[in-house]
Amino acid sequence: MTNPMMPGTFEWMEFEAKLIREAKGPEYTFHSTNRLRNFDDVAGAINATPEQVLFTYMYKHFSSIASYCGDPDRKMSEPIESRIADMINYLLLLYLMVHRRNVNGPKD
Repeated sequence: MTNPMMPGTFEWMEFEAKLIREAKGPEYTFHSTNRLRNFDDVAGAINATPEQVLFTYMYKHFSSIASYCGDPDRKMSEPIESRIADMINYLLLLYLMVHRRNVNGPKD
């Protein structure tokens, strides 16, 4: 494989994750510049931390990936590549949360 944008390469997966992020971002941030707004809002509504909310959302994708790993031939409701891209995005968002906490301290 010489083309770095061929399916199966890291660059392709990063591209897929970015497409998902750009498509879903405005829906979850309500066009706010705060990429973590949805997690903050839900956390406030259910008395949880944004990290706990993120983990709950991310775990759904983790479960699908684990299911795929156990039986790669099983029919999935959406492509495994999409689940992996979503997982990458959740990890990037978690990274933002960690950075925010390190800079601002815990949210009260």
